[in-house]
Amino acid sequence: MKKLKFLKKILPAIVLTFTSVASPSLIFAEAAQEVTEAENENASESTDDNTDATEEAADTNESGYTTEEKDLYIPEAPDIYSDAAILMDADTGAILFEKNAYERTYPASTTKILTGLIVTSNTSLSDIVTFSENAASSVEAGDATLNTKAGEEFTVDQALHGLLLYSANEFAYGLAEHVAGSVEGFADLMNKAAEDAGTLDTHFVNASGLYDDEHYSTAYDMALIARTCFNNPTFLAIDSETHYEIPPTNMTSEKRSFDNRNLLLPGMSYEYSYCVGGKTGYLPEGGYTYVSYAQKDGMRLIAVCFQSGADERFSDARTMFEWGFNNFSKISLAGSNVTAPYSSTSFLNSLRFNSGGMTQDLDASYVTLPDGASLADVTVGSDENHKATKDETHVNVPLVFKYGDYTAGTASLTYKAATAADEPLGMLPARSSDEEQANAGVSTVVNKPFVIDLRILIGIGLALLAIFIIWAIAVSAAKRRERNAYYKSRKRKL
Repeated sequence: MKKLKFLKKILPAIVLTFTSVASPSLIFAEAAQEVTEAENENASESTDDNTDATEEAADTNESGYTTEEKDLYIPEAPDIYSDAAILMDADTGAILFEKNAYERTYPASTTKILTGLIVTSNTSLSDIVTFSENAASSVEAGDATLNTKAGEEFTVDQALHGLLLYSANEFAYGLAEHVAGSVEGFADLMNKAAEDAGTLDTHFVNASGLYDDEHYSTAYDMALIARTCFNNPTFLAIDSETHYEIPPTNMTSEKRSFDNRNLLLPGMSYEYSYCVGGKTGYLPEGGYTYVSYAQKDGMRLIAVCFQSGADERFSDARTMFEWGFNNFSKISLAGSNVTAPYSSTSFLNSLRFNSGGMTQDLDASYVTLPDGASLADVTVGSDENHKATKDETHVNVPLVFKYGDYTAGTASLTYKAATAADEPLGMLPARSSDEEQANAGVSTVVNKPFVIDLRILIGIGLALLAIFIIWAIAVSAAKRRERNAYYKSRKRKL
Protein backbone atom coordinates (compact mmCIF):
# COMPACT_ATOMS: atom_id res chain seq x y z
CA MET A 1 0.00 0.00 0.00
CA LYS A 2 2.92 2.35 0.61
CA LYS A 3 3.88 2.13 -3.08
CA LEU A 4 0.33 2.99 -4.11
CA LYS A 5 0.36 5.99 -1.80
CA PHE A 6 3.72 6.93 -3.26
CA LEU A 7 2.18 6.99 -6.76
CA LYS A 8 -0.73 9.12 -5.56
CA LYS A 9 1.66 11.57 -3.90
CA ILE A 10 3.98 12.11 -6.83
CA LEU A 11 1.32 12.38 -9.55
CA PRO A 12 0.68 16.12 -8.97
CA ALA A 13 4.39 16.98 -8.81
CA ILE A 14 5.25 15.13 -12.01
CA VAL A 15 2.21 16.30 -13.93
CA LEU A 16 2.61 19.97 -12.94
CA THR A 17 6.33 19.93 -13.65
CA PHE A 18 6.23 18.38 -17.11
CA THR A 19 2.85 19.27 -18.61
CA SER A 20 4.41 21.99 -20.76
CA VAL A 21 7.58 20.06 -21.59
CA ALA A 22 7.13 16.41 -22.56
CA SER A 23 4.29 14.70 -24.39
CA PRO A 24 4.34 11.58 -22.15
CA SER A 25 3.42 13.82 -19.21
CA LEU A 26 0.29 14.93 -21.00
CA ILE A 27 -0.71 11.30 -21.35
CA PHE A 28 0.24 10.66 -17.72
CA ALA A 29 -1.87 13.63 -16.62
CA GLU A 30 -4.86 12.27 -18.51
CA ALA A 31 -4.29 8.82 -17.03
CA ALA A 32 -4.06 10.19 -13.50
CA GLN A 33 -7.32 12.04 -13.99
CA GLU A 34 -8.96 8.93 -15.47
CA VAL A 35 -7.89 6.77 -12.55
CA THR A 36 -9.16 9.31 -10.03
CA GLU A 37 -12.51 9.66 -11.78
CA ALA A 38 -12.85 5.88 -12.12
CA GLU A 39 -12.49 5.45 -8.37
CA ASN A 40 -15.47 7.74 -7.83
CA GLU A 41 -17.73 6.08 -10.40
CA ASN A 42 -20.38 3.49 -9.61
CA ALA A 43 -18.98 0.04 -10.47
CA SER A 44 -22.26 -1.06 -12.10
CA GLU A 45 -23.01 1.09 -15.16
CA SER A 46 -26.28 0.62 -17.03
CA THR A 47 -26.43 -1.35 -20.27
CA ASP A 48 -27.78 1.70 -22.06
CA ASP A 49 -24.78 3.76 -20.99
CA ASN A 50 -22.40 1.09 -22.29
CA THR A 51 -24.24 0.91 -25.58
CA ASP A 52 -24.18 4.69 -26.02
CA ALA A 53 -20.43 4.80 -25.33
CA THR A 54 -19.75 2.04 -27.83
CA GLU A 55 -21.90 3.68 -30.49
CA GLU A 56 -20.08 6.96 -29.93
CA ALA A 57 -16.73 5.19 -30.40
CA ALA A 58 -17.99 3.61 -33.62
CA ASP A 59 -19.17 6.98 -34.93
CA THR A 60 -15.68 8.48 -34.58
CA ASN A 61 -12.88 5.97 -35.07
CA GLU A 62 -11.38 2.98 -33.34
CA SER A 63 -9.34 4.92 -30.80
CA GLY A 64 -11.09 8.28 -30.63
CA TYR A 65 -7.72 9.93 -31.31
CA THR A 66 -7.86 12.57 -34.03
CA THR A 67 -5.03 13.64 -36.30
CA GLU A 68 -4.51 16.36 -38.84
CA GLU A 69 -6.08 15.41 -42.15
CA LYS A 70 -3.56 14.35 -44.73
CA ASP A 71 -3.63 12.38 -47.96
CA LEU A 72 -2.24 9.01 -46.91
CA TYR A 73 -2.25 5.79 -48.90
CA ILE A 74 -4.73 3.16 -47.71
CA PRO A 75 -5.39 0.12 -49.93
CA GLU A 76 -8.93 -0.31 -51.22
CA ALA A 77 -10.99 -2.30 -48.70
CA PRO A 78 -12.06 -5.86 -49.57
CA ASP A 79 -15.67 -6.62 -50.50
CA ILE A 80 -17.20 -9.16 -48.09
CA TYR A 81 -20.60 -10.70 -47.39
CA SER A 82 -20.61 -10.67 -43.57
CA ASP A 83 -22.57 -7.84 -41.96
CA ALA A 84 -19.98 -7.38 -39.19
CA ALA A 85 -16.29 -8.17 -39.52
CA ILE A 86 -12.78 -7.14 -38.55
CA LEU A 87 -9.18 -7.96 -39.50
CA MET A 88 -6.66 -7.34 -36.71
CA ASP A 89 -2.91 -7.83 -36.37
CA ALA A 90 -2.49 -10.15 -33.39
CA ASP A 91 0.93 -8.71 -32.54
CA THR A 92 0.46 -4.95 -32.88
CA GLY A 93 -3.29 -4.64 -32.33
CA ALA A 94 -3.58 -2.76 -35.65
CA ILE A 95 -7.03 -2.75 -37.22
CA LEU A 96 -6.46 -3.40 -40.90
CA PHE A 97 -10.14 -3.57 -41.83
CA GLU A 98 -13.47 -3.27 -40.04
CA LYS A 99 -17.13 -3.36 -41.00
CA ASN A 100 -19.73 -2.66 -38.31
CA ALA A 101 -17.17 -4.10 -35.89
CA TYR A 102 -18.63 -2.30 -32.86
CA GLU A 103 -22.24 -3.42 -33.32
CA ARG A 104 -23.52 -5.71 -30.58
CA THR A 105 -24.51 -9.20 -31.73
CA TYR A 106 -24.55 -12.82 -30.57
CA PRO A 107 -21.21 -14.65 -30.85
CA ALA A 108 -22.76 -18.16 -30.68
CA SER A 109 -20.15 -20.94 -30.34
CA THR A 110 -17.20 -18.63 -31.00
CA THR A 111 -17.72 -18.04 -27.26
CA LYS A 112 -15.94 -21.36 -26.77
CA ILE A 113 -12.52 -19.90 -27.62
CA LEU A 114 -12.64 -18.00 -24.33
CA THR A 115 -13.97 -21.09 -22.54
CA GLY A 116 -11.04 -23.08 -23.92
CA LEU A 117 -8.52 -20.40 -22.96
CA ILE A 118 -9.74 -20.23 -19.36
CA VAL A 119 -9.70 -24.03 -19.05
CA THR A 120 -6.14 -24.33 -20.41
CA SER A 121 -5.00 -21.57 -18.06
CA ASN A 122 -6.53 -23.12 -14.93
CA THR A 123 -6.16 -26.91 -15.29
CA SER A 124 -3.77 -29.64 -16.37
CA LEU A 125 -4.54 -31.51 -19.59
CA SER A 126 -4.34 -34.79 -17.68
CA ASP A 127 -6.98 -33.81 -15.13
CA ILE A 128 -10.15 -35.93 -15.13
CA VAL A 129 -13.51 -34.26 -15.80
CA THR A 130 -16.50 -36.21 -14.45
CA PHE A 131 -19.73 -35.08 -16.07
CA SER A 132 -22.66 -34.22 -13.83
CA GLU A 133 -26.29 -34.92 -14.66
CA ASN A 134 -26.75 -31.21 -15.40
CA ALA A 135 -23.80 -31.19 -17.80
CA ALA A 136 -24.82 -34.36 -19.64
CA SER A 137 -28.42 -33.15 -20.05
CA SER A 138 -27.57 -29.55 -20.94
CA VAL A 139 -27.86 -30.03 -24.70
CA GLU A 140 -30.98 -28.98 -26.56
CA ALA A 141 -32.47 -30.13 -29.85
CA GLY A 142 -30.15 -29.17 -32.69
CA ASP A 143 -27.12 -28.63 -30.44
CA ALA A 144 -23.72 -30.08 -31.30
CA THR A 145 -23.23 -33.01 -28.93
CA LEU A 146 -21.05 -36.08 -28.45
CA ASN A 147 -23.79 -37.83 -26.41
CA THR A 148 -22.01 -37.67 -23.09
CA LYS A 149 -23.53 -39.56 -20.13
CA ALA A 150 -23.83 -38.51 -16.52
CA GLY A 151 -20.83 -39.90 -14.59
CA GLU A 152 -18.73 -40.28 -17.75
CA GLU A 153 -15.07 -39.35 -17.39
CA PHE A 154 -12.77 -37.56 -19.84
CA THR A 155 -9.38 -35.95 -19.55
CA VAL A 156 -9.28 -32.19 -19.90
CA ASP A 157 -7.34 -32.71 -23.12
CA GLN A 158 -10.11 -34.90 -24.58
CA ALA A 159 -12.81 -32.49 -23.41
CA LEU A 160 -11.01 -29.50 -24.96
CA HIS A 161 -10.85 -31.30 -28.30
CA GLY A 162 -14.56 -32.01 -28.10
CA LEU A 163 -15.16 -28.36 -27.21
CA LEU A 164 -12.97 -26.62 -29.79
CA LEU A 165 -13.09 -29.01 -32.74
CA TYR A 166 -16.58 -30.49 -32.58
CA SER A 167 -18.18 -27.65 -30.54
CA ALA A 168 -20.01 -30.07 -28.21
CA ASN A 169 -22.14 -27.96 -25.87
CA GLU A 170 -22.15 -30.42 -22.97
CA PHE A 171 -18.35 -30.28 -22.96
CA ALA A 172 -18.54 -26.53 -22.38
CA TYR A 173 -20.90 -27.12 -19.46
CA GLY A 174 -18.80 -29.94 -17.96
CA LEU A 175 -15.52 -27.98 -18.25
CA ALA A 176 -17.13 -24.91 -16.69
CA GLU A 177 -18.27 -26.94 -13.69
CA HIS A 178 -14.84 -28.58 -13.43
CA VAL A 179 -13.02 -25.22 -13.31
CA ALA A 180 -15.42 -23.01 -11.35
CA GLY A 181 -17.95 -25.34 -9.74
CA SER A 182 -20.84 -23.90 -11.73
CA VAL A 183 -21.63 -22.29 -15.07
CA GLU A 184 -22.47 -19.05 -13.27
CA GLY A 185 -19.10 -18.99 -11.54
CA PHE A 186 -17.35 -19.77 -14.80
CA ALA A 187 -19.21 -16.92 -16.53
CA ASP A 188 -17.75 -14.58 -13.93
CA LEU A 189 -14.27 -15.77 -14.93
CA MET A 190 -15.16 -15.22 -18.58
CA ASN A 191 -16.33 -11.65 -18.02
CA LYS A 192 -13.20 -10.86 -16.02
CA ALA A 193 -11.00 -12.31 -18.77
CA ALA A 194 -12.93 -10.36 -21.42
CA GLU A 195 -12.47 -7.15 -19.42
CA ASP A 196 -8.74 -7.84 -19.09
CA ALA A 197 -8.56 -8.31 -22.86
CA GLY A 198 -9.89 -4.75 -23.30
CA THR A 199 -13.41 -5.50 -24.55
CA LEU A 200 -15.86 -2.61 -24.75
CA ASP A 201 -19.30 -4.20 -25.11
CA THR A 202 -19.22 -7.87 -24.14
CA HIS A 203 -21.06 -9.93 -21.53
CA PHE A 204 -21.23 -13.71 -21.11
CA VAL A 205 -23.71 -15.83 -19.13
CA ASN A 206 -22.76 -19.32 -20.31
CA ALA A 207 -19.69 -21.21 -21.54
CA SER A 208 -21.12 -22.48 -24.83
CA GLY A 209 -22.65 -19.45 -26.55
CA LEU A 210 -26.27 -20.61 -26.34
CA TYR A 211 -28.73 -17.79 -26.96
CA ASP A 212 -29.42 -15.40 -24.11
CA ASP A 213 -30.28 -11.70 -24.29
CA GLU A 214 -27.44 -11.02 -21.85
CA HIS A 215 -24.88 -13.04 -23.78
CA TYR A 216 -23.44 -10.74 -26.43
CA SER A 217 -20.27 -9.32 -27.95
CA THR A 218 -18.95 -7.44 -31.00
CA ALA A 219 -16.56 -8.35 -33.80
CA TYR A 220 -13.99 -5.94 -32.33
CA ASP A 221 -14.27 -7.41 -28.84
CA MET A 222 -14.08 -10.97 -30.12
CA ALA A 223 -10.88 -10.08 -32.00
CA LEU A 224 -9.38 -8.85 -28.71
CA ILE A 225 -10.37 -12.11 -27.01
CA ALA A 226 -9.00 -14.10 -29.94
CA ARG A 227 -5.74 -12.17 -29.59
CA THR A 228 -5.24 -13.55 -26.07
CA CYS A 229 -6.09 -17.07 -27.31
CA PHE A 230 -3.62 -16.78 -30.20
CA ASN A 231 -0.85 -16.17 -27.67
CA ASN A 232 -1.58 -19.40 -25.75
CA PRO A 233 0.39 -22.26 -27.38
CA THR A 234 -1.63 -25.02 -25.65
CA PHE A 235 -4.91 -23.59 -26.88
CA LEU A 236 -3.58 -23.10 -30.41
CA ALA A 237 -2.10 -26.60 -30.61
CA ILE A 238 -5.51 -28.15 -29.90
CA ASP A 239 -7.47 -25.66 -31.99
CA SER A 240 -5.33 -26.29 -35.07
CA GLU A 241 -5.95 -30.05 -35.27
CA THR A 242 -8.18 -31.21 -38.14
CA HIS A 243 -9.20 -34.59 -36.70
CA TYR A 244 -9.39 -36.17 -33.24
CA GLU A 245 -10.46 -39.43 -31.66
CA ILE A 246 -11.65 -39.95 -28.09
CA PRO A 247 -11.10 -43.58 -27.03
CA PRO A 248 -13.69 -45.61 -25.11
CA THR A 249 -14.49 -44.23 -21.66
CA ASN A 250 -15.73 -45.67 -18.36
CA MET A 251 -19.30 -45.55 -19.72
CA THR A 252 -18.99 -45.76 -23.52
CA SER A 253 -17.39 -48.70 -25.32
CA GLU A 254 -17.16 -47.00 -28.72
CA LYS A 255 -14.57 -44.45 -29.69
CA ARG A 256 -15.69 -40.98 -30.75
CA SER A 257 -14.10 -39.67 -33.95
CA PHE A 258 -14.75 -36.20 -35.35
CA ASP A 259 -13.33 -33.52 -37.64
CA ASN A 260 -12.70 -29.86 -36.91
CA ARG A 261 -15.61 -27.65 -38.03
CA ASN A 262 -13.11 -24.97 -39.10
CA LEU A 263 -13.12 -25.59 -42.85
CA LEU A 264 -10.38 -23.03 -43.57
CA LEU A 265 -7.66 -25.23 -42.06
CA PRO A 266 -5.19 -26.96 -44.43
CA GLY A 267 -6.71 -30.17 -45.75
CA MET A 268 -10.30 -29.01 -45.20
CA SER A 269 -12.83 -28.06 -47.89
CA TYR A 270 -12.06 -24.29 -47.79
CA GLU A 271 -8.35 -24.90 -47.30
CA TYR A 272 -6.19 -21.84 -46.73
CA SER A 273 -2.57 -22.86 -46.24
CA TYR A 274 -1.80 -20.08 -43.75
CA CYS A 275 -4.78 -20.75 -41.44
CA VAL A 276 -3.65 -22.07 -38.04
CA GLY A 277 -6.87 -22.18 -36.04
CA GLY A 278 -10.34 -20.83 -35.47
CA LYS A 279 -13.86 -21.49 -34.21
CA THR A 280 -17.26 -21.52 -35.88
CA GLY A 281 -20.71 -20.82 -34.47
CA TYR A 282 -24.37 -20.44 -35.35
CA LEU A 283 -27.53 -19.06 -33.77
CA PRO A 284 -30.82 -18.21 -35.52
CA GLU A 285 -30.73 -14.89 -33.69
CA GLY A 286 -27.21 -13.97 -34.86
CA GLY A 287 -26.53 -15.97 -37.98
CA TYR A 288 -23.29 -17.80 -38.72
CA THR A 289 -20.17 -16.65 -36.87
CA TYR A 290 -16.48 -17.35 -37.29
CA VAL A 291 -13.15 -16.44 -35.65
CA SER A 292 -9.97 -17.46 -37.45
CA TYR A 293 -6.18 -17.17 -37.14
CA ALA A 294 -3.59 -17.07 -39.94
CA GLN A 295 0.18 -16.67 -39.98
CA LYS A 296 2.48 -15.78 -42.88
CA ASP A 297 6.00 -14.36 -43.12
CA GLY A 298 6.12 -13.29 -39.48
CA MET A 299 2.70 -11.60 -39.53
CA ARG A 300 -0.17 -13.03 -37.45
CA LEU A 301 -3.70 -11.92 -38.34
CA ILE A 302 -7.12 -12.48 -36.77
CA ALA A 303 -10.32 -12.42 -38.82
CA VAL A 304 -13.79 -12.25 -37.26
CA CYS A 305 -16.97 -12.68 -39.32
CA PHE A 306 -20.34 -12.17 -37.59
CA GLN A 307 -23.87 -12.16 -39.01
CA SER A 308 -22.61 -14.15 -41.97
CA GLY A 309 -23.54 -17.20 -44.05
CA ALA A 310 -22.55 -20.85 -43.60
CA ASP A 311 -20.06 -20.75 -46.49
CA GLU A 312 -19.54 -16.99 -46.82
CA ARG A 313 -17.84 -16.71 -43.43
CA PHE A 314 -14.98 -18.89 -44.67
CA SER A 315 -14.60 -17.10 -48.00
CA ASP A 316 -14.79 -13.71 -46.24
CA ALA A 317 -12.05 -14.67 -43.78
CA ARG A 318 -9.83 -15.89 -46.60
CA THR A 319 -10.47 -12.68 -48.57
CA MET A 320 -9.50 -10.53 -45.57
CA PHE A 321 -6.41 -12.59 -44.81
CA GLU A 322 -5.10 -12.38 -48.37
CA TRP A 323 -5.86 -8.65 -48.53
CA GLY A 324 -4.02 -8.07 -45.25
CA PHE A 325 -0.95 -10.14 -46.09
CA ASN A 326 -0.68 -8.61 -49.58
CA ASN A 327 -1.04 -4.95 -48.56
CA PHE A 328 0.43 -4.52 -45.07
CA SER A 329 3.73 -5.04 -43.27
CA LYS A 330 4.99 -4.79 -39.70
CA ILE A 331 7.42 -1.89 -39.22
CA SER A 332 9.87 -1.80 -36.33
CA LEU A 333 9.67 1.17 -33.94
CA ALA A 334 13.23 0.66 -32.69
CA GLY A 335 15.11 3.97 -32.70
CA SER A 336 12.19 5.84 -34.26
CA ASN A 337 11.03 9.33 -33.34
CA VAL A 338 7.56 7.89 -32.71
CA THR A 339 8.59 6.28 -29.42
CA ALA A 340 11.55 8.52 -28.53
CA PRO A 341 9.57 10.60 -25.96
CA TYR A 342 8.80 7.39 -24.06
CA SER A 343 12.34 6.01 -23.93
CA SER A 344 14.43 5.54 -20.80
CA THR A 345 16.20 8.86 -21.50
CA SER A 346 13.00 10.94 -21.49
CA PHE A 347 12.17 13.65 -18.98
CA LEU A 348 10.25 11.43 -16.58
CA ASN A 349 13.32 9.22 -16.22
CA SER A 350 15.76 12.06 -15.51
CA LEU A 351 18.08 11.70 -12.53
CA ARG A 352 16.03 14.17 -10.54
CA PHE A 353 12.83 12.20 -10.78
CA ASN A 354 14.45 8.79 -10.60
CA SER A 355 15.36 9.76 -7.05
CA GLY A 356 11.63 9.50 -6.37
CA GLY A 357 11.44 6.01 -7.80
CA MET A 358 9.48 6.69 -11.03
CA THR A 359 10.20 4.74 -14.22
CA GLN A 360 8.25 4.24 -17.44
CA ASP A 361 8.04 1.44 -19.98
CA LEU A 362 6.39 1.24 -23.41
CA ASP A 363 5.51 -2.27 -24.63
CA ALA A 364 5.50 -1.41 -28.35
CA SER A 365 7.97 -2.87 -30.84
CA TYR A 366 6.08 -2.67 -34.16
CA VAL A 367 3.23 -0.99 -35.97
CA THR A 368 1.40 -2.38 -39.00
CA LEU A 369 1.28 -0.06 -42.01
CA PRO A 370 0.25 -0.22 -45.66
CA ASP A 371 3.19 -1.22 -47.85
CA GLY A 372 5.19 1.89 -48.72
CA ALA A 373 3.87 4.00 -45.81
CA SER A 374 6.31 5.99 -43.69
CA LEU A 375 6.76 6.05 -39.91
CA ALA A 376 6.99 9.82 -40.26
CA ASP A 377 3.20 9.83 -40.74
CA VAL A 378 2.51 7.84 -37.57
CA THR A 379 1.34 9.68 -34.46
CA VAL A 380 0.74 8.41 -30.93
CA GLY A 381 -1.75 9.39 -28.26
CA SER A 382 -3.82 8.01 -25.41
CA ASP A 383 -6.51 5.49 -26.40
CA GLU A 384 -9.74 7.13 -25.29
CA ASN A 385 -11.74 3.91 -25.69
CA HIS A 386 -9.80 2.13 -22.96
CA LYS A 387 -9.28 3.51 -19.47
CA ALA A 388 -6.04 3.74 -17.60
CA THR A 389 -5.65 1.21 -14.79
CA LYS A 390 -3.48 0.97 -11.70
CA ASP A 391 -2.40 -1.39 -8.96
CA GLU A 392 -0.20 -0.85 -5.93
CA THR A 393 2.91 -0.06 -7.95
CA HIS A 394 1.85 0.64 -11.55
CA VAL A 395 -0.22 3.03 -13.61
CA ASN A 396 -0.95 1.56 -17.07
CA VAL A 397 -1.98 3.94 -19.83
CA PRO A 398 -3.36 2.49 -23.10
CA LEU A 399 -1.91 4.15 -26.21
CA VAL A 400 -2.86 4.04 -29.88
CA PHE A 401 -0.66 4.58 -32.94
CA LYS A 402 -2.48 6.32 -35.79
CA TYR A 403 -1.79 6.53 -39.51
CA GLY A 404 -4.41 9.08 -40.48
CA ASP A 405 -7.66 7.58 -39.20
CA TYR A 406 -6.28 4.07 -39.43
CA THR A 407 -5.19 2.32 -36.22
CA ALA A 408 -1.64 1.15 -36.88
CA GLY A 409 -1.10 -0.40 -33.46
CA THR A 410 -1.85 -0.30 -29.75
CA ALA A 411 0.38 -0.41 -26.70
CA SER A 412 0.50 0.15 -22.97
CA LEU A 413 2.63 2.83 -21.32
CA THR A 414 3.44 1.79 -17.76
CA TYR A 415 4.56 4.14 -15.00
CA LYS A 416 6.09 2.26 -12.10
CA ALA A 417 7.22 3.04 -8.57
CA ALA A 418 10.71 1.62 -8.06
CA THR A 419 11.72 -0.31 -4.96
CA ALA A 420 13.14 2.84 -3.37
CA ALA A 421 9.70 4.43 -3.39
CA ASP A 422 9.19 3.93 0.34
CA GLU A 423 12.00 6.37 1.12
CA PRO A 424 11.22 10.06 1.77
CA LEU A 425 10.86 11.99 -1.45
CA GLY A 426 13.98 14.05 -0.81
CA MET A 427 14.34 15.74 -4.18
CA LEU A 428 10.70 16.12 -5.19
CA PRO A 429 9.18 19.57 -4.62
CA ALA A 430 6.22 18.03 -2.81
CA ARG A 431 5.11 17.98 0.82
CA SER A 432 5.45 14.58 2.50
CA SER A 433 3.18 15.17 5.46
CA ASP A 434 0.25 12.76 5.63
CA GLU A 435 -0.70 11.20 8.93
CA GLU A 436 1.05 7.90 8.25
CA GLN A 437 4.40 9.54 7.46
CA ALA A 438 4.04 11.85 10.43
CA ASN A 439 3.55 8.85 12.72
CA ALA A 440 6.61 7.23 11.17
CA GLY A 441 8.71 10.26 12.02
CA VAL A 442 9.23 11.42 8.47
CA SER A 443 10.01 15.11 8.13
CA THR A 444 7.15 17.35 6.90
CA VAL A 445 9.46 20.05 5.59
CA VAL A 446 8.71 21.20 2.06
CA ASN A 447 11.75 20.45 -0.07
CA LYS A 448 11.99 23.29 -2.53
CA PRO A 449 14.48 23.19 -5.37
CA PHE A 450 16.87 26.10 -5.76
CA VAL A 451 15.50 28.11 -8.70
CA ILE A 452 16.91 31.27 -10.33
CA ASP A 453 14.48 33.31 -12.42
CA LEU A 454 15.82 34.05 -15.90
CA ARG A 455 14.65 37.65 -15.58
CA ILE A 456 16.87 38.07 -12.52
CA LEU A 457 19.84 36.76 -14.47
CA ILE A 458 19.12 39.20 -17.31
CA GLY A 459 18.78 42.09 -14.80
CA ILE A 460 22.07 41.21 -13.17
CA GLY A 461 23.73 41.03 -16.57
CA LEU A 462 22.37 44.44 -17.61
CA ALA A 463 23.48 45.98 -14.32
CA LEU A 464 26.99 44.59 -14.73
CA LEU A 465 27.06 45.86 -18.30
CA ALA A 466 26.02 49.34 -17.13
CA ILE A 467 28.70 49.33 -14.42
CA PHE A 468 31.29 48.27 -16.99
CA ILE A 469 30.27 51.07 -19.36
CA ILE A 470 30.41 53.71 -16.58
CA TRP A 471 33.79 52.39 -15.49
CA ALA A 472 35.10 52.48 -19.08
CA ILE A 473 33.87 56.06 -19.52
CA ALA A 474 35.50 57.13 -16.22
CA VAL A 475 38.81 55.48 -17.13
CA SER A 476 38.74 57.07 -20.56
CA ALA A 477 38.04 60.53 -19.07
CA ALA A 478 40.86 60.13 -16.56
CA LYS A 479 43.32 59.20 -19.29
CA ARG A 480 42.16 62.16 -21.38
CA ARG A 481 42.77 64.52 -18.46
CA GLU A 482 46.22 63.08 -17.92
CA ARG A 483 47.13 63.59 -21.59
CA ASN A 484 45.88 67.18 -21.53
CA ALA A 485 47.86 67.91 -18.40
CA TYR A 486 50.98 66.41 -20.00
CA TYR A 487 50.68 68.51 -23.17
CA LYS A 488 50.12 71.70 -21.15
CA SER A 489 53.23 71.08 -19.05
CA ARG A 490 55.36 70.61 -22.19
CA LYS A 491 54.09 73.86 -23.69
CA ARG A 492 55.13 75.80 -20.60
CA LYS A 493 58.65 74.27 -20.75
CA LEU A 494 59.00 75.29 -24.38
